Amino acid sequence: MSPPRDFEAMAEPLPATDPYSRRVLDVGDGVEVMLAVGDRGAVCAHDHGGSRGLVLALAGSFDERRFTWERGAGDVVDLVAGASLIHPPGDAFAFGPEVVHDMASARRRPHAPRVLPAPST
Repeated sequence: MSPPRDFEAMAEPLPATDPYSRRVLDVGDGVEVMLAVGDRGAVCAHDHGGSRGLVLALAGSFDERRFTWERGAGDVVDLVAGASLIHPPGDAFAFGPEVVHDMASARRRPHAPRVLPAPST
C-alpha cells in the first residue's frame, strides 16, 4: 500500500523538540483524525490521556513497544518495556485507554494517519 502523495504534502515539519509531528485533519463528536510523521529511530513513550485509538500504518514500517508498570523493591514502580511489534504499511492496530507505548519509524514518512480516540467510559 503506497500513500497518496497529498498525505506527504500535508505532514507538518518535524519540530526540533519532539520525535514526531502531528497534524489534526478532522475533529468530530469524540473523534480526532490526525496525520503523524515520526523521525527515523526517534522514540517517546506516551499514553493517550485515557482515550482509545486506532492507528493505520500509511507508509513505511515502524516498531511499537508497549510498556507495563511493575512494582520493584520497596514502593518503587518502574515503567518496563515489553516486546517490540513490527507494523508494515497497511497494518492497523487499536489501543485502549490503559496503553503506554512508543513507536519508532524506519524512515521519515507518514506512518499513523488516523488516531481515533473515543471518550473513555
